[in-house]
Amino acid sequence: MRRGTPMGILLAAITAVIACQGMVEDDPDADDDQTGDSGTDDGDGDGFPASEDCDDTDAAVYPGADPVCDNALDNDCDQLVDPNEFDADYDGFSPCEGDCDDDDVDLSPIAEEVCHDGIDNDCDGQTDEPIFVAVDSGRDFSCALDCQGTMTCWGDNSDGQTDVPAGETFVGLGAGKHHVCGIRPDGSILCWGRCHGGSCDAPEGTYTQVAAGFDYTCGVLVDGAINCWGVNDFGQATFQSGAFEQATAGYYHSCALATEGTIQCWGDNSMGSTDAPTGLFTQVSTGERFACGLRDDGSIACWGESLLGDIEPPTTDAILIELGADSACMLDDLGYPTCWGAEGAGQSAPPQTRLRDLGGGHDHTCGLDLANALTCWGSNSQGQCTPPTL
Repeated sequence: MRRGTPMGILLAAITAVIACQGMVEDDPDADDDQTGDSGTDDGDGDGFPASEDCDDTDAAVYPGADPVCDNALDNDCDQLVDPNEFDADYDGFSPCEGDCDDDDVDLSPIAEEVCHDGIDNDCDGQTDEPIFVAVDSGRDFSCALDCQGTMTCWGDNSDGQTDVPAGETFVGLGAGKHHVCGIRPDGSILCWGRCHGGSCDAPEGTYTQVAAGFDYTCGVLVDGAINCWGVNDFGQATFQSGAFEQATAGYYHSCALATEGTIQCWGDNSMGSTDAPTGLFTQVSTGERFACGLRDDGSIACWGESLLGDIEPPTTDAILIELGADSACMLDDLGYPTCWGAEGAGQSAPPQTRLRDLGGGHDHTCGLDLANALTCWGSNSQGQCTPPTL
C-alpha cells in the first residue's frame, strides 16, 4: 500500500518551482551555459539573438550583414536572396560583382569607357581614364587618341608628323601621307608635319570630322558642309556642295558620305576612282587610286584601280571598312578583321582578335581592340607597327 506524500515535502517542491520560475525571468542565463535562454539565445555568436537572426546557426547571416553573391543565402535577413536583390538594373553584375551603379544598365565592368562624360562607365574606379579611343595611320606612321584628348603618334618622323604640339588636346584626328590634323574641343582644326601646298592651313570653322590625304585635307563642318585645302592638282581639294556626314581624302581623289546616304567623289578619275556606285551607304573610305563603301545592308562595294584585287572585297557583311594605299580591311559583325588587296608587307594578314576601330596606312594598318589596346600589322620599316601602351 502506497503512502501519501507528506504535506511538508509537497510545499517545499512548490516553493522551489516558483523560485525557479522567478530566477528565469530575472536572469536570462540562469543556468550559466553562456547562451542565454529561450529567444535571447545567440547560438552562432554573431551578436544577434535567435529572435532577430534569420539563421542562428550561421555567423555570416544576420540583420545588416554584407551581401554575398552567388551563395543563394539571405545574408542580411531582409527576406531577399542577395544576388537577385543586388542586380537591380539587370546588366549581369551586382555591386559585389563590380557594378558601380546598380541603377544604370549602361554602367558595368564590361561597359566601354565614354570620353568626356565625367562618368566611370567601366566601373574601374577611374573617370575618363587615358584609354585609346581612336586610331588612324599615315604613310609610315600612326596616331591614336586617348579618352582625355591626348594624341600619341609613332613611326616615321622625317617631316615632324609624329611631333604632336605640346599642350593641345583633341576630340578627332586624321592622318595623311606626311601630315596629321586634329580637331580641338572647340571644333577648330590644327595640323602639323609636311604642309605642302597649304595642307595644314585649315579654314576657320567648327568641324566634326577631318580626313588627311596626300598633301591635302578635308573636313566636315558642324552644318554638314565640306571644306578642303592643300594641293589641288587633280581637283581633289575642290570640295562639293551639300550636306555630309563623313569625308575621306585619298592620294588624288576624295569621297564623302551625304546625309541621305549616297556617296559623292571628286578628283582624279583616271582609274575610275570617283565613279561611286548608286545606293545607300553608311561609310566610305579611300585608298591610293580606289575607294570602297559600306552599304546599308552590310555589304561592301569597291571601285577604281584593281591591280592587286583591292576592289574585290569579301562577301561577308561588315560593320566597318578602312583602306590603305593598295589594300583594305573590314570588321565583321563580331569585330573580327578581314583584309584584301596588296599583301607584300603582311598588310592583308591581320591578327584574329576582335577590334572596334581601324586606321589604314600605306602598307600597314593599326586597330583598336575591345580592351582599347592598339595592335598593328604590315610593314614595320619605321616602327609604325610598334604602338605604344597606356
